[in-house]
Amino acid sequence: MDDEARQTTGTGVWSAIAVFVRDRVSGARNERLWRTLAISLGLISACSFAIKVYSFPTDAISDDARMFLSWMGQWENDGLLRGDFVADYWRAVSPWAYSALFRAAWAFGISPVAFAKLFPTLIFVPISFYTFRFIRAVGGQPIVGFLVTAAVLHYLARANLIVTSTPRALWPVLLLMMLDGLARKRIWQTAIAQLLLTGAYPQMAITTATLVGLTLLSFAPLPRLKLDRLTLLLVASSALATICGIAPFLLSSGSYSPSFTLAEAMQIPTFGPSGRGAIFPAEMDYNFLCGSRLSFIVDCEGGAILKPSLEILAAFGGSMILFYRTLRPSGERLLSSQLPLLLALASLGWFFIAGIVLFRLHLPNRYTAAMELLIYITALPLLLEWLFRMPFFQIEKQSKSRQTILSGSAMALLVVCAVGAADVRVGLKKPNQEFIAALRALPDDAVIGGFVEELDFSPVLTNRSTLFSRELSIAYQKGYFLPILARMEAVKDIVLATEHAVLVDRIIQLQMTHMVVRQADMATVRIPEGFRGFFAEDQLIKQEETAEAAGAILPKLVANCTAGIYGGIALVPTACLLSNKSAD
Repeated sequence: MDDEARQTTGTGVWSAIAVFVRDRVSGARNERLWRTLAISLGLISACSFAIKVYSFPTDAISDDARMFLSWMGQWENDGLLRGDFVADYWRAVSPWAYSALFRAAWAFGISPVAFAKLFPTLIFVPISFYTFRFIRAVGGQPIVGFLVTAAVLHYLARANLIVTSTPRALWPVLLLMMLDGLARKRIWQTAIAQLLLTGAYPQMAITTATLVGLTLLSFAPLPRLKLDRLTLLLVASSALATICGIAPFLLSSGSYSPSFTLAEAMQIPTFGPSGRGAIFPAEMDYNFLCGSRLSFIVDCEGGAILKPSLEILAAFGGSMILFYRTLRPSGERLLSSQLPLLLALASLGWFFIAGIVLFRLHLPNRYTAAMELLIYITALPLLLEWLFRMPFFQIEKQSKSRQTILSGSAMALLVVCAVGAADVRVGLKKPNQEFIAALRALPDDAVIGGFVEELDFSPVLTNRSTLFSRELSIAYQKGYFLPILARMEAVKDIVLATEHAVLVDRIIQLQMTHMVVRQADMATVRIPEGFRGFFAEDQLIKQEETAEAAGAILPKLVANCTAGIYGGIALVPTACLLSNKSAD
């Protein structure tokens, strides 16, 4: 240490630390250090998730991932789930890039269920890399890039997003990759990110395609079109990537069209407040601003609109400041970019379009998914930039004691960032292993049905055809949901049947080989609570009252036909139910 440094910071360990921190915080040349620390945070998140997730049973799986894994058992045995309606649908609507990742893992001997648990660990490091790069690309200091990366990682590690192992887990990293590519004018990076987005999360890809198109506009000194070669190549390559990437999805999922209209959806119980696809409040109203998955603000329970409103204000406010700085550039390097505001406007535009043509472009809030992320990459770095420009944080100008305090605070902040990165949410559900094993032991051509929520794990873990499950009964496209609802109606008739002929007719209609019934549900003539939202409540109650008065026959049949009881769930061969002798 030279004499000047000793006079400024004193001697000893803390003095050396103070000099080190001062040089790293104030020196722009230390980008490599902060980038390495940012990537290290991603590694911490990945390792923390891996440690937590592998403490669960091997067949534990997240809720939403069960949808997209429901058909992948066919890779193991082409004869499994052949012609299965549910598996065929989810194969058709699974985005190709997402499916390709699981297919590649399977080629290396990793089963889809096992890869679903590994999947999030592969995303955290690229997120930290591209977050840091984007903040640097738009003028942020290296330390600001590091702190923003820490905040983004913590947000994504706690949100119900990456940890779901679903296609939507991919959009944050691909969006950050695209924003960085656009900020740096990297044609290939932007086009590849757009191509992968269309193959992973088409709704976000539509928004980003609009963002790329808007980059043709220049707003300073006056609004005009930018027709330079580089910009045109960026737009053209992204447009080509969008067309090539989204075409397979449209061709495969189109066979289940049309989608429900708003008027139709408001008449379907499952869209009501107690339904599986709840999007309307109790009064079955449609509120663009605050409500459920149709609204811009989705978390307004009890009128709590202040927090989400502030979040939207921060996202738009931060984006507008960055945009304004591109119009009025100062002599010093400050954070500035048009991209966040253009992304926010594209998101808002597609949100309203999706609401108008509901559900032909899926749910409107799919197009505003990036709004919360915008807070972390616009408002937060602006706040940090302002803080580090304050005299108090100019560490090289402080007294010896204050430098020591700031140095200790910086070290403590690094620890906090590491702890925040390790605080990863793991949203896995454990199945009834005894029940799942019993279903897996059934013949390959078994067809299973019943109002049992444990069927949410079938066919993912059983590879046996399942008539329906609560988790997989999504109501957007008529070609899928209406047949599923018809199956539910038929099983409801079996549960509430008072005549053996009705029961026989419905079983033959469904070609069901095995029925599953929770023992506790046989004590009362009632459809289980988790499935009641699929039916009109008044009609259901009337049918239940009739069955109770006349005497439902299923409880008697189940008592005589049960092949086994697994965790309180009876497995009943329907061949026995078809025989009237079982009721004697």
